[in-house]
Amino acid sequence: MKPKTALQKKVAILSAALRPITATQKRWAFSQCFKHTAYRGKNGSMICSECAHEWTAGDNRNNICRCPECGAKLTVSHSLKRKSTQKIHFAVVTSRDNFQVIRVVHVECRSRKGEKAEYIVDEVLQRWFDTEGNEVNIARKKCFMPRYCDAWNFDSDMEIRCRTANYDNIPIYATYPKCRVLPIIRRNGFNGFHDTDPYDLLKGLMSDNKVETLVKTRQYGLLAYYLYRSQYRRDSWQLIKICLRHGYKVKDVATWYDHINTLERLGMDVHNPLYLCPKSLRSVHNRLVELLKRREEKVRIENERNAEIRRQIRQRKDDEAKETYPQRMSRYLDLVFSDGLIEITVLQTAEDFYNEGEAMHHCVYTNAYYAKDNSLVMSAHIGEKRIETVEIDLQHMSISQAHGSHNQNSEYHDRIVSLVQRNLPAIARRTSQKSKNADVISA
Repeated sequence: MKPKTALQKKVAILSAALRPITATQKRWAFSQCFKHTAYRGKNGSMICSECAHEWTAGDNRNNICRCPECGAKLTVSHSLKRKSTQKIHFAVVTSRDNFQVIRVVHVECRSRKGEKAEYIVDEVLQRWFDTEGNEVNIARKKCFMPRYCDAWNFDSDMEIRCRTANYDNIPIYATYPKCRVLPIIRRNGFNGFHDTDPYDLLKGLMSDNKVETLVKTRQYGLLAYYLYRSQYRRDSWQLIKICLRHGYKVKDVATWYDHINTLERLGMDVHNPLYLCPKSLRSVHNRLVELLKRREEKVRIENERNAEIRRQIRQRKDDEAKETYPQRMSRYLDLVFSDGLIEITVLQTAEDFYNEGEAMHHCVYTNAYYAKDNSLVMSAHIGEKRIETVEIDLQHMSISQAHGSHNQNSEYHDRIVSLVQRNLPAIARRTSQKSKNADVISA
């Protein structure tokens, strides 16, 4: 789009004055950013993917070799694959008129066995930003696939583009080592990119004193974690300051964070430099991991023991409920309702619940309905054929549920419900009876 604001117009003029990517920068990208291959033939011959030079390697079986013609370091390929295409982005960092500029260049390498490699170079993005937080992107058009290297429209012009993830999340394979940065960035400790994205590092050095601290103390491993893993940024800065105060350099950052997590799980003081800054990180971490394993194994055994106790208690209660069911429900066991066709009877024992559940394919037994308080379960049948199972709430004297096979209503459902409802007064009279077991059931 056309530049509209004074800032955009200024950046557009400065961008037009930038020199093209130099041949030296391109040669660096060709040599450092791509995998170069030596195609090995059956007779021991080698063909360089860069210059197409062919030579005989003899019995040399190394996976790495160097081309005697162009000097390129090559990875030996025993594959029958004859061609390959590689695409990357690399960055060139410069500055213009109080603006820090990151120029992103797309490079495509096409190689075929027996032919010299072909490189296609296009500048695709320029990120301009200053110390006041102003930012402008100048780029080519791009499909909405920020992490794809081949989504650029190379026929489009380098124009002002809106700041979106489409342009902000371009993966940078490498950054050209010779660069020019603003004085404030140099003052804040800049001495290289240390395998970080140039935009994230330079922007951090301009606006975040924590990034400046990590760079000046040469904590480059922690720097990468701080820039790209926000959860560590929030939680670990106090711990990092303890390390800096005691002159402890974190080399294996991933293991160090695992070590902190292990200390926390063991309930140890992570702010104690004796624990936080061990001389031999890996050996101390391994020892603590073994200690944590033993503790967790002890807890696991204890949990299993408690679970077995709870299971035995449940089983004992279940067995007791099965045994006492006929006694608890004795006042209802002789109830029979019939309309001449359908007969409804009370399930007499826990075994009847099992048979009912198996025949009707529902959970009347597996969910231990025989142990429920204030619940009377009856079976409706025609002759020997079971039709539905009916549960009656003895406290509210109502039908809780009535279902046939697979919890579906049978064709006699309404008739069964009506028959039970007509006989609820008879059940209520039994519930109010004073008997020796009356204290077992709450009416």
